[in-house]
Amino acid sequence: MRKLHFRLFLSIFAAVALLLSAHTAVAEELQCGSAYDIIPVPAQIAKAKGTFSLPDSDVKVYIQGASSSALADFIQASALKTAPAKNRSKAHIAITIGGKAGKQIAAEGYSLSITPKRIDICASTETGAFYAVQTLLQITHLGSLRTIECCTIADAPRFPYRGLHFDVSRHFFSKEFLLKQIDAMALLKLNRMHLHLTDAAGWRLQIDGYPRLTSFAAWRPAETWQDWCKCETKYCNQDDADAHGGFYTKDDIRQILAYAQARHITVIPEIEMPGLSRTLMQGRWLRQRLLPWQGKHFPFPRKCAQRGYRPFPVALHSHWR
Repeated sequence: MRKLHFRLFLSIFAAVALLLSAHTAVAEELQCGSAYDIIPVPAQIAKAKGTFSLPDSDVKVYIQGASSSALADFIQASALKTAPAKNRSKAHIAITIGGKAGKQIAAEGYSLSITPKRIDICASTETGAFYAVQTLLQITHLGSLRTIECCTIADAPRFPYRGLHFDVSRHFFSKEFLLKQIDAMALLKLNRMHLHLTDAAGWRLQIDGYPRLTSFAAWRPAETWQDWCKCETKYCNQDDADAHGGFYTKDDIRQILAYAQARHITVIPEIEMPGLSRTLMQGRWLRQRLLPWQGKHFPFPRKCAQRGYRPFPVALHSHWR
């Protein structure tokens, strides 16, 4: 009987030890960043032996070939907790833009090599280097994992246009919300933000000389666009108790554009003229200036569009010149 009990004890002890060992292995794996966590999946991943550990702070970064400080500024403000390195030999992360190696890489592509000694990034452009940093942020789970598996990654976008559309006319989002979405887009290497700024559902751009576009035509007496359609699609004044909506000031647009540009995202404004311009018809003073849509009266919607496009890159609104 004692032998039976002893054997049973040994069996239970071995089973518990095996479970604890498996649990420890899984826990260690979960605490180690992997290239297979990246979205979208890179074109090529080659796993290697070993791991690389990032310091908890002051991760030294050396950048060679950058034409501006934008990339360095982004990295220093990121969750990687970095500081600039004086030379490559003392860097934990070494980034090379251009040069002989960079010429072999696509314009938005990059190569990333993680060894037990260092992380090396090579790209032909700052955009490619920026995307390599996004890959590193994903591997480290936004900096929370400081130990990462060694590997080599070669990647480049499959599609030149990788966009996300926001219909802020029907469903208004604050500037702060859009900035958060830009960060999320950058992490996923998206490069186009399409803003639907004007439609019958609401005018969202501040236009000098036409304040009623944003004090009246940007507000609805219903919280959702669907409910607004059920209440005869009427507008209301900004200070009405049941007013819902909003608009972007010129400073808001400038901030959104600068924030997106630093993350290699182009903001595409959609200002529809003369179609779907019911918001321009609001108020007697507007109707008098807008109708009929011929001759000398047509410059009014053209002027609104021109002023609306003014903060955006010239290439996006040259057809209104």
